[in-house]
Amino acid sequence: MNFKRKLFLLGIACGFLLNVAAQVKISVADFGLKPDTRENAVPYVQKALEACKAQPGSTLYFPEGRYDFWPHHCIERDYYESNTTDNNPKRLAVLIDKMKDFTLDGGGSLFVMHDRMQPVTVDHSTNIALKNFSVDWDIPLTAQAKVIDVTPNYFEIEINTHESPYVIENKQLVFVGEGWKSRTSGIMQFTPDTRRVVPNTGDVTGWTIFNAEEVSSGKVRLSHPKSSYPKLGDLLVLRHSERDHAGIFLFHSNEVSLADINVYHTCGLGVLSQYTRNINFNKVKVVPNPAKNRVLSGHDDGFHFMGCSGLIKIEDCEWAGLMDDPINVHGTCVRITEVCIAYTC
Repeated sequence: MNFKRKLFLLGIACGFLLNVAAQVKISVADFGLKPDTRENAVPYVQKALEACKAQPGSTLYFPEGRYDFWPHHCIERDYYESNTTDNNPKRLAVLIDKMKDFTLDGGGSLFVMHDRMQPVTVDHSTNIALKNFSVDWDIPLTAQAKVIDVTPNYFEIEINTHESPYVIENKQLVFVGEGWKSRTSGIMQFTPDTRRVVPNTGDVTGWTIFNAEEVSSGKVRLSHPKSSYPKLGDLLVLRHSERDHAGIFLFHSNEVSLADINVYHTCGLGVLSQYTRNINFNKVKVVPNPAKNRVLSGHDDGFHFMGCSGLIKIEDCEWAGLMDDPINVHGTCVRITEVCIAYTC
């Protein structure tokens, strides 16, 4: 075999080995995490991400199923997120931090969050791909009800108590969840047929409910002396949470792609991109979970971009059940955290 042919074959072999190395597949199952157990996935995923971090070019794979993320063992970090309440620290279910050439492949799985937490965060990372998963909550951070009776003095609603447990405190409707309790602060009306906001009500901030009375389990009577009431059969979104996290948060990162992702619920912005360059969205949906008969997906914007640059490409995406824009691109005021050089005029 001549020398040139040896070099050619050696080059093919090296290229093959490099390609194999660049396609290292690491499964969460390798760390003992199984789907459909409702066990807290957080510590397993953290260990798997550390293994991926040590092997640039790797893919973290989730065998298809349901994975539950609880706040215990979450990494906590302060983030000042655009158009989001500064409730810090944020509890991070999945944190991709200072990683390069990494893919998170959910394998078509459902990631179910519990309590108040940020499902996926990409921080100071490059060439990151997120794909093939859905995000939801069993107990959503916004409640839903149906109007079952309307009179001149009050209206009555029916609430799914399994999904949105509540209590009445000092004549106020208060929802309780996994580690939280919050009072109803506003209501949005949706028509039962179109499941869209009732015309001429979308820009109304909502009622403050002064009087709430339980008629029977899951049925609550509400009244307000200065409000017009919704129509019989209307679906109501009962907002009671602060907008304290995003569904997916991209922060100071580059070359990020998202594909085949459903954000079924979040109490903040659906996908928030902040100071990130070159982002590709393909078949990413911020919509209510069709299997759960919900009308609301996220609070306010579906895709929100602040201080981003490069190419933002959005293909075959879908938004529904939002309280604001499907897409919002802008700059914003930022907090001064340090003055390095003092100037005087």
